[in-house]
Amino acid sequence: MKSYRKVCLECAEGGHLDEMIEILPSLDGFDFFFITSQSDTTERLAKRFRVYYVSKSDLRPSSRYYVIARDMAMSVVVAVRTLRIILRERPLVVISTGGGATVQLCVIARLLGIKVLALQSITRVTSLSVTGRLVYPLSNVFVVQWSQLLKEYPRAKYWGRVL
Repeated sequence: MKSYRKVCLECAEGGHLDEMIEILPSLDGFDFFFITSQSDTTERLAKRFRVYYVSKSDLRPSSRYYVIARDMAMSVVVAVRTLRIILRERPLVVISTGGGATVQLCVIARLLGIKVLALQSITRVTSLSVTGRLVYPLSNVFVVQWSQLLKEYPRAKYWGRVL
């Protein structure tokens, strides 16, 4: 059953997760779940919230060509896992702070008619991250935390800082 108050929260661990935790109070009354990578930090998160893992964050570096092939294969695996979660949960909105499955999730969400709100990291003061540049055209609302980014990304919204 589709909940009209269901929200998907997607983020990588670390600073992306810290920023997502900061916006949780504004989601009071919403049915939300997380999509993230599996790590010690996100396993602690799963003790308090509904969390879906789409990858592990402990990938070890190897040769350059192996890494490229591994990353391409993992991107497909993450997209399939993400699609399954989205079809099961049927959120009305996706909120992402970046990293992890962000690009795959935003493409899937837009194809399924799900609204996307992307929050660019506070660490991005003068330019968007690679993920931010890829997600900017896919998002319904793209939020930056530094007003000077509005010059280069006029469709973005500046709502102040999350952290």
